[in-house]
Amino acid sequence: MPSAIFLYAMLAFLAGVGVESFLARSFWFLIIAVACAGFLAGIIAYGKKNYVVALAGFLIVVCAIGMARMALVRAPAIADEWKDRSVEVSAEISAISDWGLDAIRIDVDTTYINQQPLAKMLAVRIRTNRYPEYAIGDELLVRGVLKSPLRPHDPFYLSYPAIERVRESESFTAARVFGRVRNVLNERIEAIMPEPHASLLKGLLLGEKQSLPKDFTEELKRSGTSHIVALSGYNITIVGRSFMALLLMVTMPFMASFWLAVIAIFGFVLLTGASASLVRAGIMGILALVAEREGRMYRMTNALIFAGAVMVMHDPTILRFDVSFQLSFLATLGLVVAAPVYARAMHRVMQIVRSYQKITRVPRDNEEKSSGFKTILIETLAAQTMVTPLLLYHFGTFSLVSPFANLVVLISIPYAMGIGFGGVAISFVSDGLGRVVGYVAWALLEYQMRAISFFAAFSFAAVDIPGFSEGMLVVSYITLAVLLWRWKKKGNAVSL
Repeated sequence: MPSAIFLYAMLAFLAGVGVESFLARSFWFLIIAVACAGFLAGIIAYGKKNYVVALAGFLIVVCAIGMARMALVRAPAIADEWKDRSVEVSAEISAISDWGLDAIRIDVDTTYINQQPLAKMLAVRIRTNRYPEYAIGDELLVRGVLKSPLRPHDPFYLSYPAIERVRESESFTAARVFGRVRNVLNERIEAIMPEPHASLLKGLLLGEKQSLPKDFTEELKRSGTSHIVALSGYNITIVGRSFMALLLMVTMPFMASFWLAVIAIFGFVLLTGASASLVRAGIMGILALVAEREGRMYRMTNALIFAGAVMVMHDPTILRFDVSFQLSFLATLGLVVAAPVYARAMHRVMQIVRSYQKITRVPRDNEEKSSGFKTILIETLAAQTMVTPLLLYHFGTFSLVSPFANLVVLISIPYAMGIGFGGVAISFVSDGLGRVVGYVAWALLEYQMRAISFFAAFSFAAVDIPGFSEGMLVVSYITLAVLLWRWKKKGNAVSL
């Protein structure tokens, strides 16, 4: 019972954040009134031993807390008077990310506009050329036209910016170090591998997909393989499991292999820049490995929901406005919740087939040879089940070839990432040796690109489903939740 209450509380918090994100403005009086009403109802009901009503009151309070957390991060109105006007911003760089082959996106924090102090710090986003290079912590003087956020809760942005670097940062901060590591890895990838393979490797290792060619990006969408360049928890789970399998192959004990895989994921996140999306993906990947270690994946729901709630508490905007987080969370949830259901269904199908063929015993080695293929198939179907409604909502496209394309492509992903990362590491010692290893990674990347192009070329590869609304999205996930809950109650879930 306590675990169920904990789960309901986390869901109520997420619901509060979600509801508030759809409102045009924050109604603080209403939020406080709802919280007080829920608290009083809970206290009175608990005193009368009406525990159902008491629980409802507690959940209302938690929901109000979620609404309040989201309300605190709304784009501040302090900059409204400067909208659509030419301004001069004195700012410090807080984040840098790719925006295509020759462009970057810079986020800066400022407390001054036109040399006038603001009541609180304002985040502003700038798109500019990749060169000259900038670093986190640099102080800039930027002139441009201040525009409203492109999406709710996004930062304001400056159009047609003219940038002058006032001072280079000399501070030794984690953000600056990680940002520099990410830039260096980008440079090393470009040094050992030609385009567009370098861009694909950046997507696999760093989750950077802005520099991918537009035609290949369209092929990713049509084949249902866009997630491979999102560096989601699903991808990191695949890499972590492959690393575990390699260690087990060399007779490493299971527990030692598990902890080394967790350490490897943690190290990978640090070495590839430790951006917010990478950290979230790493947490999701580690949770999926823990679930597999426990052998009861469907009982890890609480841990996964808790991890998601903590991430949303830190940055509430990701729940509705960060597609990368949504895909990562839902794909990992598919591994934890839906994969055991598919495993049981496949087990029953195999029993029927064996009974029909009058097979009384399948050799153990054949089962082991097929287990890897079966696992990839099950996990692909489970992840796709969970992310399909979201993909329909954001992109309006449903890929009919996605299960087959993912089955063919995912087999090579861990090797491409591992060998590609090895080539990058070796290139720090010798460019020539790095390129030699890079050629092996290039071959795997070429295989992936050709496979993706092959499946995307089918005329029926993708079906456009326009008008998939937010209401339809909510109904889809409620239906999925009910179906999975019923199958779990019936015992239709097993460990992989």
